[in-house]
Amino acid sequence: MRGIAAVVACAVICLGNAQLNLGLMTLRAQAPPRDTPAPDAGGTARIVGRVVAADTGNTLARARVQITSSALGSPRQLTTDANGRYEARNLRGGRYKILVTRVGFVSLEYGQTRPFEPGRELELLDGQTLEHIDFALSRGGVITGRITDQNGEPQAGIAMQALRFSWRPNGARQLDSMSTAVFDRILTDDLGQFRIYGLMPGSYIVATGALPGSLPWKDPTAQATTYFPGTTNVDEAQPVEVEIGREASAPFALASAKMARVSGVIVDSGGRPVGWRSIMLATRSESTTAARSAATTRPDGSFDIPAVAPGNYTLEVLPVRMEPTDREFASFPIVVEGHDITDLLISTRPSANVTGRIIWEGSSPHPSATLRISPVAADPRLIPAAIISNSEGSGTVDAKGFFSIAGVHGNVVFRTTFNGQAEPWTLKAVRLGGADITDVGYDVFTDIDGIEVVLTDRGTRVSGIAKNALNQPALDYVVVVLPSEMKPNVSPARFVKTARPDQQGRYQINDLPPGQYVVAAIESLSRDGHYNPAFQKQMRSVATSFALKEGQQLALDLPLMQ
Repeated sequence: MRGIAAVVACAVICLGNAQLNLGLMTLRAQAPPRDTPAPDAGGTARIVGRVVAADTGNTLARARVQITSSALGSPRQLTTDANGRYEARNLRGGRYKILVTRVGFVSLEYGQTRPFEPGRELELLDGQTLEHIDFALSRGGVITGRITDQNGEPQAGIAMQALRFSWRPNGARQLDSMSTAVFDRILTDDLGQFRIYGLMPGSYIVATGALPGSLPWKDPTAQATTYFPGTTNVDEAQPVEVEIGREASAPFALASAKMARVSGVIVDSGGRPVGWRSIMLATRSESTTAARSAATTRPDGSFDIPAVAPGNYTLEVLPVRMEPTDREFASFPIVVEGHDITDLLISTRPSANVTGRIIWEGSSPHPSATLRISPVAADPRLIPAAIISNSEGSGTVDAKGFFSIAGVHGNVVFRTTFNGQAEPWTLKAVRLGGADITDVGYDVFTDIDGIEVVLTDRGTRVSGIAKNALNQPALDYVVVVLPSEMKPNVSPARFVKTARPDQQGRYQINDLPPGQYVVAAIESLSRDGHYNPAFQKQMRSVATSFALKEGQQLALDLPLMQ
């Protein structure tokens, strides 16, 4: 199992000569800053702490602290004061996650000790005050470089991004942008120089060109997306290793590729030209999935996308506003081979309305929180905007348990979200015409009536501790649960889960569907590593098997696998 783990387990991250202290620090706390108005005034517990810089120990003001829990409903947002202090008040008992971010520093979750691993949960009791929940943020790594053309001339105004391969629930590998809202518009200066900062230690793919979020190309002779050290083929890209607080250099020249112009007209299902439609250009392959805003239709329905690099794409046509009379979509595949594609005629089709009701199975009082039913793309590589309606009230469950979702299309599964405290209710099943469609993508092309969403207060729980080779309880590990066998065409999201222990070393996994599973406790794993098919194959050969029934609370202690 050690070969599958993301990095070596240790109390600090050690990369080269750099060290990142990601553990909790013990500091003498002074009077914490005032919390924002507490949405959960009935709670009596508190979390208090301080945020400092790991290299200097100086306190960090204006660091953002986000606290999440099923006991909260919506996340609590705080900002540290001039002394780096924060205090979350009026909290209910429960298990909490804490994320701290600040510009120029590596974001850090409570209990996180390695790059790209999930944090740990804090167990908080009613009336309890947890003090010294402190964080030491390390300065992020930096990638610098200079972008030139094939003749060595500097290229100004080029969008730059650092990307990382990650695993998706369906076992596919995807190239994701690691940029944050702070620097997802990094551009080269007049000397062609760039600086991507605040990066977590690890391997990155550096790329430039027509990436998601980049500026639209206006010159048909412009360069295609180029990956370091100067290739248009992502499979030939060389990773750039980033260390804590250090700079890595990645200069390269833009690769040449013949660009094409894609243009045409969008008409609705009645054949009428439609203006003010957003056109997304989506790329999907085995190694990368990306989408970028490419154009908006003119009043006569025409559109023009300049400088499209060779490749296989899908044009996703979406309404800019989800008005009641403007809910038509289109998905149109194209292959670009360096030649202009003109005079396309793309017809949209109406989206669907989905109506249904909630069935409550159990004896607990119905939650006072607002419940909403949402369609989610069954394939995680699909563009979420293609199946989401922003209409006010869409998907919200009324007092009688009925809901209506407007603007749905595509292959979706239906999921529940609560705005407010939802425990102990959890999703049990989604049914249509007697068929269970909970985890099987359903193609929505026409209106659907009669969906039943079943919620239960008899959710499952698997909990326990992990013991090391000396038969002593471990405090730092990752528990991974997989179904014994994954059925074809079933979305794995509800069946594949991970957990890290709380401050007492106990793990807890809630709301697994009843079934047959395997489980293992390992030293470390990246937050997406459990979706790696190679890891899953190896884990199933050595993990512990168990069966789970509806409503079962299973105590399961595990050996820590080396």
